[in-house]
Amino acid sequence: MTLYARASNARATTATDAQGEYRFERAPDGDYVVEVASAGFGRFSRTLRVERGASGTLDFALEVAGVSETVLVTATGAPQTVDEVSKSVSVITAQEIDWRDEYSLGEALRTVPGLRVQQLGGPGMFMRIQTRGLRDSDTAILVDGLRLRDAASTQGDATSFIQEIYIVSPDRLEVARGSGSSLYCTNAIGGVVNIISDQGGGPAHGQVQLEGGQLGLFRGRVQVGGGFDSIRFIYSGGLALLNVSDGVNQTPTRNFSGQGFAKYNITPNISLGARLFGNAAYLATTDSPFTATSATDVARFLPGFIPQAVGGVIDAVALSLDQQQRIEKGLTVTDRGGSNYIPNLRDPDNRRDSNYLTVAVIFNQRINDAFGLRIWS
Repeated sequence: MTLYARASNARATTATDAQGEYRFERAPDGDYVVEVASAGFGRFSRTLRVERGASGTLDFALEVAGVSETVLVTATGAPQTVDEVSKSVSVITAQEIDWRDEYSLGEALRTVPGLRVQQLGGPGMFMRIQTRGLRDSDTAILVDGLRLRDAASTQGDATSFIQEIYIVSPDRLEVARGSGSSLYCTNAIGGVVNIISDQGGGPAHGQVQLEGGQLGLFRGRVQVGGGFDSIRFIYSGGLALLNVSDGVNQTPTRNFSGQGFAKYNITPNISLGARLFGNAAYLATTDSPFTATSATDVARFLPGFIPQAVGGVIDAVALSLDQQQRIEKGLTVTDRGGSNYIPNLRDPDNRRDSNYLTVAVIFNQRINDAFGLRIWS
């Protein structure tokens, strides 16, 4: 069960007991949206009004999965039910991501209409996300509504990090297509991708995922969440590791990512929260294809190859992979096989490192129905 406050955009999460009963305490006056989700059932939401000093009951009759009424927060910055949203918005829940066993942001977004996701190679290689045909930098990447950006980028966007953004501990992904610049600044001309953290709450819970595969792939992910003192303090977090030791075209990669969220409700109207999202990644890169032209290159790489001045089209014949690996070990070629160029040599000193960490501390205070205060750093 999740309670969304329309005025302050604050959220509170709890779980039902064995009888299906739940309780939110110390909720201040105002308008709210309540959302309920359970495995095997559709996701439902309702709106309600809390009056000063009053208490009440709100019942839900769940149906088998098929009908869904997800609460959205990206299109306007405040919680809304689906029938209140005027923009084109798609939601990918954490359950969908788990079912499809996707590990990166780009993989999770491939099925969203209006988005073009392109990756130039295997894991860790350059990735781009375009909304409705606009530039890469016109799609804003958010974490819980706050911009993720590369301060060194000329556009101030997150395009240099997209291929390194992995699924760690999300509640869902919200994708709003169409200009969102009035809410999220200039990088949201095409649209917005909002990574919403798991809010935790309820009794302590968690899960562990381990898998392996070809190309030396190993993936591990651990998530935890819970709360204390009813809904006064809630937390969630996760760590994920992807290691591909023998990647496509001999490009091994490794990615270690973390995501965390915590919030303390000081009073019903005042809360202090913190969230973080970051990673450390490594990708080995290869040299561009080249031909042996100098006498030294010919003797070392392609013995027996004699450059000739010939006209017309020359068919390119690549050196075999096992012979490339000999060169990478500092050995000479033993079987040229009629090759006349070397496609991709792996250089242990040729690599790309990517590291980022975004941390936010947020103070929320709801003064009355018409006025509230939110400060973040």
